[in-house]
Amino acid sequence: MEYYAKKGRWFSKKQISVLISVCIFANCLFSQRLDFGNPLDIPWKFSASFGELRANAFHAGIDFRTQQREGLPVYAVADGTLSRVVVSATGYGKALYISHADGMMTVYAHLSRFVPAIEKVVRDQHYAKESFELDFQFPERLQFKKGDLIGYSGNTGSSGGPHLHFEIRNRGGENAMNPSQFGYTIKDNIPPIISTFAVYPHGQLSLVNGQQTPLHLPVDCKGTNCSINLDTIRIFGQFAFGIEAIDKINDDRSILGLYTMQVFVDDELKFAWRLDAMPFSHMRFHNAFIDYAHLDSTGKRIQWTYVLPGNRLNIYEKIDHRGLFSFLKNGVHNLRIEAADFARNTSVLNVVLLVDDEMKPIENERLHAEKVDHRRFFSHAVSNTFETKEIRVVIPPMALYEPIYFEYHVDSSSDSRIFSNIHHVHRSGTPVHINYSLNIKPIGLPKNLGNKALIASWDVKNQQWVAEGGRFNNGFVSHNIRKFSIFAVCIDTTPPTIRPVDIQNNRVPTSQNVLTFRIDDDFSGIETYRATINERWFLMEYDAKTKTLKGTIDPKLPKGEHDFKLTVTDKMNNRTTYQAKIIR
Repeated sequence: MEYYAKKGRWFSKKQISVLISVCIFANCLFSQRLDFGNPLDIPWKFSASFGELRANAFHAGIDFRTQQREGLPVYAVADGTLSRVVVSATGYGKALYISHADGMMTVYAHLSRFVPAIEKVVRDQHYAKESFELDFQFPERLQFKKGDLIGYSGNTGSSGGPHLHFEIRNRGGENAMNPSQFGYTIKDNIPPIISTFAVYPHGQLSLVNGQQTPLHLPVDCKGTNCSINLDTIRIFGQFAFGIEAIDKINDDRSILGLYTMQVFVDDELKFAWRLDAMPFSHMRFHNAFIDYAHLDSTGKRIQWTYVLPGNRLNIYEKIDHRGLFSFLKNGVHNLRIEAADFARNTSVLNVVLLVDDEMKPIENERLHAEKVDHRRFFSHAVSNTFETKEIRVVIPPMALYEPIYFEYHVDSSSDSRIFSNIHHVHRSGTPVHINYSLNIKPIGLPKNLGNKALIASWDVKNQQWVAEGGRFNNGFVSHNIRKFSIFAVCIDTTPPTIRPVDIQNNRVPTSQNVLTFRIDDDFSGIETYRATINERWFLMEYDAKTKTLKGTIDPKLPKGEHDFKLTVTDKMNNRTTYQAKIIR
């Protein structure tokens, strides 16, 4: 009989099978702990923590600083077999996935290069598929021992600077585990910093200090004790609460995320979550975990207690009434919010709530309301369709986190770049979980430019149209999209640009072995690129964030003059070609 340990207790394999199913979906803490080693041979410093709040998702691992350098050796943290390799201009860049004997998996991302045994197979895959972008199961059973060199740190993909992104996953690789549970911790005695406290009235009869709108108050923290600048907050009705908070660590400028949050009313625990693990399918529920409307309007993330009906996150340990608190009887209550990091450093915010059932709403000067031509109730649990002669919106079930009153308004446009009316499709502060279908009828679109038409959204901050994508078909430009915004039909007829960095007069001399280009597109974006030497595919690595293409000429290229050709195509099939002679 096989047995496994958990917090000093022992369980049989049969018991473990039951525990695993509970752990994955109920977020209990279970881990078959390998003796994990160090992926780097430098002192640990973290630039990001597990579960940290990112754009539209939680952070799935931890980020090791690499002393602002690339090329540091990266090692396997445990015995295992290389199972998957990814090479991408975005995302994780160059990444390795190693499967371990007990079913666990570790991931090493943003690498600059791999060890030769992997590089050879990867290069063969590049040329077999004639593609820089790769995502494949490693064809050979390449095994590593703990401490074996597997690659070198880098800054590839969507990395914002040199570092190693490291993940630990459980069976099947579908569930991200908090690496701090496995010993990946550093000295930390600094408590989290709470900067904002928010009160959210829920329902038309709820009031906070006489208002029906959310109340945001600055928080001052001195050590572990945090406070607001009001002695009491007058409330009546039903409410959610939230905080904006970050974590800091010793001798480091990094801004990290929280590990746990607990909410008490009169010392009774009412709400709690903990970031021990999370399925990758849940990562986008980040947009329900925070006050998304506040993020949309201010750029700041408030982690609130309200668990929206469509929020299926498994991190919650305690929820009463979906994180809504009722205060209907006169009296005084103490609200206590505790925010902690993995080292158990805890900041405590105490707020005194005065329930007043005689509180009257304060009459405010009415703000200028946005124009609304149509308003319709949409349930989040079913498919919803809105349609006029000029637009069709089809939202699938569970694309919304809660029921909404869908709003729509249309304006005409005098902008010569716009080939439709301007469509205000609901509110940008309402998050969308999965794609919905958006179809817009163009106006005045020349017949010969139908294949260049796409849907664009209005970037309020930068005051410009941003290409989203789409195709013209059956009289509409259609695109699957995952946000509400202001939309219109635009066209893209401008081809991408190619700028050689190190080539003079379209000739590459014998002494030059590396070709570097900057490629860019002013609207729809780069879709593909293809380089050839003597009409045979040539590998060039693409870094999307720097818009750089770089390729190394094979030293075995025969002497003589060779034809180099680079073709770059944008998403609307506009194309640019550059040609040069390579002299060997």
